[in-house]
Amino acid sequence: MKIKQEKLLLGHKSGIYGLEAVDDDHFLSAAGDGWIVEWPIQAGEDGNLLLQIEAQIFALSYHKASGQIWAGDMNGGVYISDYREKSLLKKVSHHNKGTYAVEARPEFIFTSGADGVFSLWSPDSLRPEESVQVSRKHLRAVSFHPTRPVMAVAGGDGHIYIFHTTSWQCIQQIEVAHERSIFDLKFHPSGNQLISGGMDAHLKVWNWEEARLEHKVPAHVFTINGLAIDSKGLWLATASRDNSIKIWDLKTIMLEKVIDSTKKNFHMNSVNAIFFHDKSRQWISAGDDRTIRLWSMHNDDQN
Repeated sequence: MKIKQEKLLLGHKSGIYGLEAVDDDHFLSAAGDGWIVEWPIQAGEDGNLLLQIEAQIFALSYHKASGQIWAGDMNGGVYISDYREKSLLKKVSHHNKGTYAVEARPEFIFTSGADGVFSLWSPDSLRPEESVQVSRKHLRAVSFHPTRPVMAVAGGDGHIYIFHTTSWQCIQQIEVAHERSIFDLKFHPSGNQLISGGMDAHLKVWNWEEARLEHKVPAHVFTINGLAIDSKGLWLATASRDNSIKIWDLKTIMLEKVIDSTKKNFHMNSVNAIFFHDKSRQWISAGDDRTIRLWSMHNDDQN
């Protein structure tokens, strides 16, 4: 398997923390410079500055049905903007100290922050309709089960919290899942497993219903900042503060490829975010070096 950098995008003036697909041809980025930028997947076009916020943006999500962009900043603010009109609809000072996760679902928008609270917002009223205190430590990430009314929340206390998404009650807790803060987690496409990574640089696979560890790998030298799974459920990507991206066989959790300083093209600082773009079948990554990079995977026998 070979990894090739297909595109390098420049323009942000600070570290990039948020990436989000919009459609088959475009995606969004958000950074510490307060910019939300729209980028084309195909070459030949420049990025388009949609919005500039006077704060560092930590999290970003796109609500397709309403055409709204939701973002969270380092001070706990939540920003809602109109993607088509490129205009800010509302700003709310909501979470204490930082809004670390934003995830748009068809029925609601999830946010969580440094206050250990998650909130569920209405895309119609643009208000939080429910808030739940989970922990005294921050909540960094969320993953929704592919078929069941269940979500997993990553705790700054090292715990993973499993909630039912109808009652909003905690139905399972994986205690001390990581030694320190958990930065990201993802349900396996089958729904049977949960994958997590965090400050301890370990990649872990869980039977989440039994709170049982099934696999543990010392995956990176420093923090795992982000996880991503390709649309066919074959590969897992990890993005790390050690400036590297690693690609793993999702079935075996065996390391397949590494993108780091040994390669011609690589991130020169912490890689903060990564996701898989379905149509182009490319990994898209961004980090503290202010760059966005698009990567393709090819079999060794392909040109």
